[in-house]
Amino acid sequence: MNATQVLTKIEALGVTVNRHGSALTATPKTAVTPEVLGLLKQHKQALLTTLPDRLVELRTMVNRYADHQGFSDQDRAEAMQTALKSPGEGFALFRRLLDEIKDVPPVDECGACQHIDMRHEAGLNGRRRFWWACTAGHKPLVLWTASERVLTRPNDCMDYGRPAT
Repeated sequence: MNATQVLTKIEALGVTVNRHGSALTATPKTAVTPEVLGLLKQHKQALLTTLPDRLVELRTMVNRYADHQGFSDQDRAEAMQTALKSPGEGFALFRRLLDEIKDVPPVDECGACQHIDMRHEAGLNGRRRFWWACTAGHKPLVLWTASERVLTRPNDCMDYGRPAT
């Protein structure tokens, strides 16, 4: 059984599975049977690979809303802290707020854009050091998770995926 089949089976049992970093959550708790728990344990790695990281998604939504509303750095930090205290509630709140705004552009990860230039070199103790830059001159938004750095397109970037001129 692959991850998609596992998710389909679990969802048919009334359970929603989300990824939060390297952890999986299943809701509602009352619907998590021993069968569901066994499937989650048996297929955890495949599910982690398949499911998007909800914390990255939440951080992206908070930043999109903060950009749209013109939040100061302090307001942005407070909104992020509030959202991350209870990710489930934060996700629902910022999803609703963004759904109410019709002119917020979609989020694109810069890693998929042809304008992103990544360089690396060997560092101390064999660790590599990385640098990213946008060849179109934009400053990507940086989102952090526990284990990765995600660069997303700022709202003023209209060059995403277009050839550099």
